[in-house]
Amino acid sequence: MSEKKTRILVVEDEDLLLELLTKTLQTSGYEVLTAKNGVDALELAIENEVDLILLDVMMPRMNGFTFCEEVRKLSDVPIIMLTALNRPDDVARGLQLGADEYITKPFSFRELNVRIQSILRRVSWNKGPNNFSVLSIDDIVLNVIDEKVTVRNQEVELTPMEYKLLHYLMMRPTSRSIMIRCCEMCGSMKEAKALRLFSRWSGGCALKLRTNPQIPNMLFPYGV
Repeated sequence: MSEKKTRILVVEDEDLLLELLTKTLQTSGYEVLTAKNGVDALELAIENEVDLILLDVMMPRMNGFTFCEEVRKLSDVPIIMLTALNRPDDVARGLQLGADEYITKPFSFRELNVRIQSILRRVSWNKGPNNFSVLSIDDIVLNVIDEKVTVRNQEVELTPMEYKLLHYLMMRPTSRSIMIRCCEMCGSMKEAKALRLFSRWSGGCALKLRTNPQIPNMLFPYGV
């Protein structure tokens, strides 16, 4: 079986730079997802497992600062900001919002690649044993380390977002704020769209786990 490639999300509204970044990263062996604005990028970040984000700041629909703030509500995925904004206040703002690196344009691709490798190594080193490595509710078992879900010892295939939702629910099976949190996960997307996404994710999870009629009612108690 081939080794899973590191997946990088590139968010950049300049077509030429986006193309150059994509080709350079692919040549270096990375899998690349792309977006030209913050709204589309947020959807990609929510629906896909990404290992690192390269983020422009000055973009349409949602700027990089707002995007970074929204992503940090959901994930600690490493973020490198790539921007022409080089004032100390801008750098400080980006780092305070959760960016791991702040690189000003123009930059060399060699420097960028070194920064990416350094961050990925650091993230790998910092991954220690999880205090909740295995979660279980009745017949459902979620292995956090392997990211596998089984129901009555049979593995169940979930999408990345379904897995995140299930993990969240199993950590908080009695929470009364599930809908609110999942809408927060959708960031600044319109409320109606957020609710449709929540319905799709939770409905998909419930159907795949419905080997015992009581299980979906416990994890999805709001009419899913």
